[in-house]
Amino acid sequence: MCGDRFATHGSKTQLYLNGVIWMNTIKKIIRNSLKKDSGMLVVEATMVFPVMFLVIFLMIFMGNAYFQKSRIDSIVTQMAYYGSAQCADPLLREITEKGKVPSLADADYSIEPYRYLLGEVGKESGMNAIETQVENQISNKIKGIKTGLFSYMKPSASKLDAEFNNAFVYSTFNVEVQYKVPLPIRLIGMKDYFSLKTSSKCEVPVSDTPEFIRNVDMVEDWVESTETGQNAIEKAGKIMDKVSEFIN
Repeated sequence: MCGDRFATHGSKTQLYLNGVIWMNTIKKIIRNSLKKDSGMLVVEATMVFPVMFLVIFLMIFMGNAYFQKSRIDSIVTQMAYYGSAQCADPLLREITEKGKVPSLADADYSIEPYRYLLGEVGKESGMNAIETQVENQISNKIKGIKTGLFSYMKPSASKLDAEFNNAFVYSTFNVEVQYKVPLPIRLIGMKDYFSLKTSSKCEVPVSDTPEFIRNVDMVEDWVESTETGQNAIEKAGKIMDKVSEFIN
């Protein structure tokens, strides 16, 4: 009986010891795996975090650059409409500066008849003067733009062009600006920063019905008063007659 008791007690002790050894083994395995995972986390963080921060800052810089682009787009659109209005009404500038329609006594009536056809001759008058005025105003407005959220991100224009386009039947006023916005990013050994090079363009029709009618009347008078015009009218009449005969 005593031997059986000792045997039973010994087997229980052995089972307890085996359980303790098994638990210690599991703890070691878990502890080693945790050490390995912590090392992997450090390596992954070293690789991922710099890229993540670079992408975040690049998004912020590009967002500020496109914010500057939207400001220049607004300036270009505004000045294109301004130039179109100036071309359509020569008195607009005087009305804008004085805040009222000038009277017959003090008005500077530089209406420049047929300026759509002959306005490109002189640099100080006509459409050339309006183009120069618009270009100067756009240049001053771009210089007045601040850097935005970051320094060194002030846009600078490399090419600025305001042009009146005359197709006789219709006319437009076109404004185009090519510029760059520096980004506060550069590689080691580089002297200049990276920059976003882009352009803004806006074309607005010039609506001046009275001037169009005057141009048509001028051409009609010229055609009727010259021999070349008379010949052109006769040929056009013959062509129309043949077209009518073909249709009928």
